[in-house]
Order: sequence, then C-alpha cells, then structure tokens
Amino acid sequence: MMMNRVCWDDGAIPAFIEMADGNQSDKTRFGALMQEFKHQWEFDGLYVSDGALYSADNLARLTGLEWLTRVPLTNKVASHLVEHLSEDAFISLDVEGYRFATVCTHYGNVPRWVVIESEARLQSDLKRWGQTLEASERSAQSAWKTLSSVSFACEADAIEAAQRLSQQWSWHRLEHLSVEQHPHSDALIQAQQTLPNQVGKPTQ
Repeated sequence: MMMNRVCWDDGAIPAFIEMADGNQSDKTRFGALMQEFKHQWEFDGLYVSDGALYSADNLARLTGLEWLTRVPLTNKVASHLVEHLSEDAFISLDVEGYRFATVCTHYGNVPRWVVIESEARLQSDLKRWGQTLEASERSAQSAWKTLSSVSFACEADAIEAAQRLSQQWSWHRLEHLSVEQHPHSDALIQAQQTLPNQVGKPTQ
C-alpha cells in the first residue's frame, strides 16, 4: 500500500489523502488526483508537483488549474532545449548564482517553460563531466595499446579491428588510421597507433 497526499504550503499539513496500490504509477495518477482535490476544495492557488506529473495525458487533465512542475530531461523536447538554448536567452535573478530563461513551447498545449540555471550546479556538472571524460580517455588509450600489439594477417583486417574498437567509444574516435608491416614477417600487418581525438568536451 502507498499513500497519495495533497498538502498545503511546504507539505507539513495534508489536505487530501488517498490510499493507493503500491504498484501505482505516479505519472498516470497525479493529474486525476489534482482534479479530484479541486472538486472537494475551493482552491485557487498554485499546484506544485514533481516531474511525474509531466506527461501529455496529465497535461490534458490540468485544464483550469494553475500548476508548476519540473519537466524531466527524458522528454526529448526539454533535453534538446537545454542543450541548444542561447546564452543571450538567460536573465540574471536577484539570487546570486542563478539565472533563468523563458521559452515558448507547444508540447501538450503548454505555452511556457522556464529554464533555471545554477552556476554552482553547472560547475559541479562540468567537473563530473571532466572526470568521466578523463576515465573514458584512459580506458580508450589502454584498449588502443592492447590492439596495437596485435598482429593481423592483412591490412584490411587491421583497419577493420581498429574501426570496430573506435565504434565502441562514446567520447573518442580513431582517425587517420595507418598500418605498418611487421618487421619479422612479410605476411603480418600491425596497426599503427593514432591517439583518440576527444569530442564533446564541455566548454564554459
């Protein structure tokens, strides 16, 4: 069993309680729950919910309500927006280290999204991204070193093996591949090392 609650203000005082199945999906229930609350209470304020509320079906149920929720970045429109939003679109807030941008959308007939950026969170994300990229580069260089020590029967096999390895990496690529003949046998070919090129490294 689980409990659905609608609370006043900061959540300290419950105004509406519903017992629910433990297997309930919040995404399929939250919109209807808010409408049921509206029928039982005369409430003209703002409903605040977590990201489970944000789906096309729920948005259709929220007609006549004022609400605020986080748009999950699993939403392709939101993900694309965050990645491509212009720096000029942001306006500084009175709170130090924060800025926001207002964006018009047509997803679920909702006309406005607000993108809020925290400088502290941005720096934290960049640091974590840098660590991820460094770990990926070490792994790629290790795999390349291992492949470079392998002898192949012909040039085509060596190139194909290097290309397969490159395709396994998310942030690095092998380019300008070349091969050299093994010094101990005319029939053996060895891949020539080319350092991976970093791609997608974040800039501030």
